[in-house]
Amino acid sequence: MTGRFQHANPRAATAATTRAETPRRRRARALAIVGALPVAAACGGPLGPFAGGELSGDVAEPPAQWGAVPDAIQMEVRPPQPYSVNLWSVALGPHLYVATGREDSAWKEHLAVDNNVRVRVAATVYELQAVVVGDRGERRRVVDAYMRKYASAAEDSGGFAPIRKRRQRAMRGALDEKSGLIYRLAPRQPP
Repeated sequence: MTGRFQHANPRAATAATTRAETPRRRRARALAIVGALPVAAACGGPLGPFAGGELSGDVAEPPAQWGAVPDAIQMEVRPPQPYSVNLWSVALGPHLYVATGREDSAWKEHLAVDNNVRVRVAATVYELQAVVVGDRGERRRVVDAYMRKYASAAEDSGGFAPIRKRRQRAMRGALDEKSGLIYRLAPRQPP
């Protein structure tokens, strides 16, 4: 024997060697993924952390009372040149809420110019207006809802600790009254 491990099943050893990723295969896979991103983005809507364009889906009137919404919704801003992102949100009664604590969020800058948004929840698109929440009581209710939905779930999930801590820090930063804005997404008012 030459010091190499003799595998009991030669076929299994060959299969394991075939499946092993070489640096060339990893590089080729990464290039394929990067090459597919523009194609996916052209299909409308955001793709993970990458912004997208116009949201597709059936347009409907917003419900009188929002039920549970998914962990991430898609929001489109800047109607003349649609720009869409994935966002965490909460629903309280007749309103959806989104928050940002990042000073450099492009979607936040677009909202300062035009507060008309389109939101996709599942496959349905709703045309809404984003209004900054200024009332402390409403803001507190939204913060509580965010923490119940996201931070508490991260603590209870038993997930990977660094991801859980990063999510909790991001949540606190986004909801911090000094640096973060919370937007109420409500039905558009007629002009």
